[in-house]
Amino acid sequence: MTVTNSSVAGAAAQLLDQTQAAFDVAVLRTAKLCAPGGKLDPKCLDEQQGVSYEIALVNADLLAAQTLVRSGADASEMDANLAMAFIAEAVASVVARLQGVYIALGLDAGELHAISASDGLRTLRREASSPAALARLGKTVAFASSEIADVAVDEQTAMARDAFRRFAADVVAPMAEKIHRHDLTVPESLLEPMREVGVFGLSIPEEYGGSSPEGHENTPMMIAVTEALSEASLAAAGSLITRPEILARALLAGALQNRSRIGCRASRRAIRCVRSPSPSPTTARTSRAFR
Repeated sequence: MTVTNSSVAGAAAQLLDQTQAAFDVAVLRTAKLCAPGGKLDPKCLDEQQGVSYEIALVNADLLAAQTLVRSGADASEMDANLAMAFIAEAVASVVARLQGVYIALGLDAGELHAISASDGLRTLRREASSPAALARLGKTVAFASSEIADVAVDEQTAMARDAFRRFAADVVAPMAEKIHRHDLTVPESLLEPMREVGVFGLSIPEEYGGSSPEGHENTPMMIAVTEALSEASLAAAGSLITRPEILARALLAGALQNRSRIGCRASRRAIRCVRSPSPSPTTARTSRAFR
């Protein structure tokens, strides 16, 4: 039994439209509170910090669910069922969060209550995310021989993803258990081969010795490689390249803001250090931060 029939998919799309409309009301109300007179007031924004946080989380879930609905026609049966399971839980979670937001903003939550009590949501949760449905889906995933939730990427990104999957299986996986069980710092025996394959340079612009294209970020490549490495170990490999990315962005922003010769030279040296972290005494803390 599957949940990919048109009626369930249609119910999911309708529920997301209704939830999006309720979300828009909350966003508009928050915007007015944060910008009295049409101009953003930092003090007012601080007062709505909690609401803004909830709105950001809701927005992320809604966007993910809407993206899955749009891609449903091209998805495999298993991926479509996984998508419906997520959408069912996402709608319920979003409505619950929005109810709290509505209370904080003094809005009438009648529409949210209607969504919660609707036949559409009840049907979607029963067919897509009930214990029985999830048990069936779990068996399908466990015995699947095809790629799960495959994301279409360009040829260059696909090649990099495949290469780093092999690297993760051959180099990272044999060390991962020991690192996790004994809470070890990522060893030089793993950092060195990761440097050699250019992991730490993926987010560094080419002009600084990295492999990121000039003038723009290659986010799909970063995501694909991070996921490939995380298949072997998130802590020992997948999360390592996010640290250089964050630091490189900060250094690049600093270089742009401080265009003095000394400032730019210092930023260039720092970025090159991020690209090739060393376990030497002077930079050991940097390597440990990549853990």
